Amino acid sequence: MDKTIVRGILIGVLVSSSFSEESKEVTPDHFPFQAFVMAYYSTAGALITIEHVITIAEPINGSELATVYLGFQGDPYYEINTRERQGQIIRSKDIIIHSHFKNISGKYINNVAIVVLGHPVELSSSVQPIDLSTVLPSPGSFANISGWRPKEEVKLQYLSVRLHDVDTCLYLYGTALLQTQELCYEEYPSSGLNLVGNPLTINKKLIGLLTFNAMCVNTSFYCNNFHISINLFPFITWINTQIGVGANLRKLEALTEENKQLTELIHIKELQNTTLEAINKLNQKTNDIERVVEQMLLVQINDRKENKDIIASVKRTNETVHNLLQRLTSILLVPEET
Repeated sequence: MDKTIVRGILIGVLVSSSFSEESKEVTPDHFPFQAFVMAYYSTAGALITIEHVITIAEPINGSELATVYLGFQGDPYYEINTRERQGQIIRSKDIIIHSHFKNISGKYINNVAIVVLGHPVELSSSVQPIDLSTVLPSPGSFANISGWRPKEEVKLQYLSVRLHDVDTCLYLYGTALLQTQELCYEEYPSSGLNLVGNPLTINKKLIGLLTFNAMCVNTSFYCNNFHISINLFPFITWINTQIGVGANLRKLEALTEENKQLTELIHIKELQNTTLEAINKLNQKTNDIERVVEQMLLVQINDRKENKDIIASVKRTNETVHNLLQRLTSILLVPEET
């Protein structure tokens, strides 16, 4: 990338260090892309697809295999923390070191690597890939560093830091800064979140990974005075080539179509269940109505029977009265004896 363009975009004003805070402990669901890579040396990194973790090349260069820890709150460097239920431990299938990675005069050039996982992760609230930022970060922007401290048994933490412009970075680090591939940020020595590979993010997009130069590593294991991050923007094309972004998109489209069909089937099943429930309710109502009608008919039949009995009784009464009247008439018409 043209140094003039990078310099022009990153030019800014040095901000004061009035903004400062201690690092805050968080659960993995706040930074579900956080990864810990154990190879020849240990380093942090970030999950960028369900099968790929990006990290720093220097700590894993020369390693044939790596073990990746995802979704952990405690530092996986300590075995006791690897028992967390939400965590996932996956062995690597391949390690891709940038083909032009070199150490030149104490500077690591093209210091990026990708760990290909042995199998895809199981997505959860604690394990999710993060997208790469496709724009250069602006000086003065606040970014989040997430991760652990080296050689300390601490929980996952994060800290907000302010990015410097390139002139300030050159003033602070001089030739130790590789300005075409690195960023620097405001110093917060109290944080100690300086484990190599700790991700740097802005607006939930990955912009960088913490790094050290060879001189810093040789003089101080912790490198407390070195606040530099790999700038991943110049490596986007290389990263996409390694992870086969086109193939991943096709997989994503296939999964999306499969999920769409599954959703439609679920919707149809729900409609079927709803229809069956409605039919059952209608049948129940029909049965209730039939019982009511039967009861009404029974009442009518009983009423008709009672009416017939009454009519028959009236007829019998009329006949009795008629017979009595006839007898009375015959008695009255008999002449008296003289």
